[in-house]
Order: sequence, then structure tokens, then C-alpha cells
Amino acid sequence: MKPTPKMKHHQKIKHHKRMKSNDICCEDLLLRHQYSRYHRFFIFSPMFLLFAMAVAFFTSRGELPKESYRFLIALVALVTLKEIIGVLVSRRIYNQILKPVEDLKRGLFEVSRGNYGVEVTPGSAPEIAELIHVFNSTSQRLKASEMEKSKYEANRKDLIASISHDLKTPITSINGFIDGILDGVADSPEKQEAYYKIIQQNARYMNRLIDDLLLYSKLDLHKLNFQCTRLSINDYVNELFQELELEHEEHGVEMSYQDEMLVPVSLVIDSKLMTRAIRNIVGNAVAYGQKTSARIDFKLSLESGGEWLKLEIKDNGPGIPEEQLEKIFERFYRGDDARTMASGSSGLGLAIAKEIVEAHLGQIWVVSELRLGTTIGIKLPLNQEENLCQNQGF
Repeated sequence: MKPTPKMKHHQKIKHHKRMKSNDICCEDLLLRHQYSRYHRFFIFSPMFLLFAMAVAFFTSRGELPKESYRFLIALVALVTLKEIIGVLVSRRIYNQILKPVEDLKRGLFEVSRGNYGVEVTPGSAPEIAELIHVFNSTSQRLKASEMEKSKYEANRKDLIASISHDLKTPITSINGFIDGILDGVADSPEKQEAYYKIIQQNARYMNRLIDDLLLYSKLDLHKLNFQCTRLSINDYVNELFQELELEHEEHGVEMSYQDEMLVPVSLVIDSKLMTRAIRNIVGNAVAYGQKTSARIDFKLSLESGGEWLKLEIKDNGPGIPEEQLEKIFERFYRGDDARTMASGSSGLGLAIAKEIVEAHLGQIWVVSELRLGTTIGIKLPLNQEENLCQNQGF
């Protein structure tokens, strides 16, 4: 019977498995042979020692010549010394090589089970010590990576929960007012116009929330490309202040600007993002500050012998309780949830400002006193250009 292609294929597979089995068998026999050769003196040396002792016993009884007796005594002494040296050498090999390798094997097993951060004590042998050092370093990096992954996973869950909560309120409001229009509840042009304005307000709030969320996500994941330019920081802050002053003048907010810079300073920044950060801080001060006689003061100065640029933005609002100061830069944190929709706040303004400032290798902080106002400060290093814009020609 002529073999078919299918039969030939099965025969090839069987032949391959048989050859693989033979290779494994031969490899196992080779390892056993090497082990036997390496440990042979541990097997035969004690037997030879017993034989020499037996000969010495018979020699002491006069059954052998005295010359043979001296020779055998010397031989017994040499064999005993050899055994002692062999034990010391074997213990040294075990402590310096075999035990660290066994510990390394257990460490690898723990890492394979997901227990990152396992460390192994290195032996005295330089090669093994270097190998274990690499393993410990890799294990710590895996642990740090796993912790970072867990952190981002927890942040992702919190972010989804916060987004769901913040989007549910305006969507529910929009659906309610649309149902009111369709059901004829808004039975006059004035009432319909009021409904439309509320729907528009909620839609704009959702749009701002989504824009802030996209920007924050890019900043948090370091996926945002910076558009860096070198500019005069004095002119930049002065022009931005004038824009903000005109915008908030009609809302009754008094603003002042104090430039304490003795010399002009140029700085490489992403002016668009930095403007966003400063606007978020000012917007937060307006939203949660005094409703009458509101005041916001800008102060620009140098710090630490001219190594840092400092911009302070102070309001005369009610202040922030001490237990809330550490929370104001968190995502979706608001001091007063009831005023969120009225102010148009997404709860991401200060969190975005913090990400932008830290992306410029700067610092942001807050100081507040109840009934006296709040100051939010920004510090930027004057020598950060190479780190921030190293791929953009600066």
C-alpha cells in the first residue's frame, strides 16, 4: 500500500517526537554522567579510608611488616587530610555557588508566580554575585512597574466613576427639560426660551468637562506635545493680566499687578498651556471668591537668588479650610458641589494647572486663611529649557 501524504505527515511527526525524546534522554544521561564524575571521590574516598584503616588494624597486630605499617599510617593521614579538604571545598562550593543558585531558582519561581520585589542574597563568587545583582535589580523594577500599573488602574477606575457622576447630572437635566418641552409643559414662548437656555447651559458644561478631561488625560499620560517658545516672561504675564482684567472687569472683579522683577527675564515655555493653567487658577478664584468686592492680585518676582521665577495669584475670598488644602489639586475635587453648575467648573481646573506646571519642571502650592483669602503660587526654574524642550531645538 502506497503511503498517502497524510500518512507521511504523521510519520514525520512521530519521528520528530521520537528524536526529541531521544535528545532529552541523552541529555539526561549526560548530566547524570557528569554528576557522577564530579562526585565520584565522595563515594570512593570513604571506602578507601575504611580499607586503609582495616590494613592498619591488621598491621598493628603484627600481621604485616613495620615498614608497611608506617606507610599505611602515612596513607591514612593523607586520605584523612584529603577528606577534610574535600569537605571544606564542597562546603565552600555549596555556600558560594550552589546555595546562591538554589536561592536564585526560588526567586525566579516567586517572580514567575507574580511575587515581584523578591531579593536574593548574593554569594562570594563574583560571577554569581553579579548575576544575582541583575536579578534583584530586575525584580525591583518589575515591582515598581506593577505598583505603577496598579496605581494607574486605580486612577482609571476613579476617573471613570467621577466622569459618570459628573455627566449624569447635566444629561438628566437635559432629558428632563426636553421631555417638558415635548409634553407641553413649556406652554409659552418665555418658558420654552428658559428651558432652551438651561439645556444650552448644561450642554456647554458637558463640552467643557469633556475638553478638560481630554487635556488632563494627555497630560497625565505624558502624551501631549509641547509647543515651546522663548519669550519675555515680563511681557507675557503683563499681557495676560491685561486680558484677564478686561474679561473680569464687567463682573465687578478688581485686579492688580505688581512686577518685582529687577531685570527682564526670558523663559522657554508652552505659552498656550501656561496661559491655560493661569486662567484656571483665576477662574477658580472668581468662582469661589467674593461675590461682591472681589479682588485678585498678581505678583511676579524672582526667588532663590534668581534661580526660580515666582508668580503669586491672591484673592480675597472666604479661604479654604486647612483639611481641604491638600485636596484642591485633586481631580474632580470641589469645595462646594452645589455651585458647580452655576460656576461652570468641571472640577479639573486646578488639577490641569498642576499637571501643566509640573510638566514645566515647576512647582505649584496653595496658602489660605479663613476669611482672608487664598494664594496659589507657581514657581518655574529658569534653567529648565533642555529638559522640557530638548527635542524642539532649545
